[in-house]
Amino acid sequence: MRAAPSLTEDTAVVSAGLEYLPDFLSPEEEAELIACIDAGEWLADLSRRVQHYGYKYDYSNRRLDESARIGPVVATVSLGSAVSMDFCCDETGDEHVHRLEPRSLVLLYGDARWKWRHGIAKRRTDTVHGQKIARHRRISITFRTIAGPSQHRPAA
Repeated sequence: MRAAPSLTEDTAVVSAGLEYLPDFLSPEEEAELIACIDAGEWLADLSRRVQHYGYKYDYSNRRLDESARIGPVVATVSLGSAVSMDFCCDETGDEHVHRLEPRSLVLLYGDARWKWRHGIAKRRTDTVHGQKIARHRRISITFRTIAGPSQHRPAA
């Protein structure tokens, strides 16, 4: 059994509530997940292909279907290509780019979840340390907790 991966130090830029765990999965686990996902049916009603397990997420309104609300934790596992995730704090205007490597896990909760917007820009390359790096196929497995009555977004 592998040792638990450690957090990277640059996560402090965004704030409390961003945890990044590189090499969360082994290359063999990644390949197995990609094969299982590829065997499923892809929906093509967006500009990217998606599969939903459980509640359907409304990307335009950033919420789940009417019967559920997103809870306090979002977890994303990256498969395939690396990608840069952009963060922006509405309160301060601060911006941060965090590189998500293949087989990594990112957890968002607390300030990182509620005070920082996050997203992956639609483009063919990322600039990393001044160098353009081509993007390739990436699969994101995103887990969103479902909020109970006491877990809704904290008051500002």
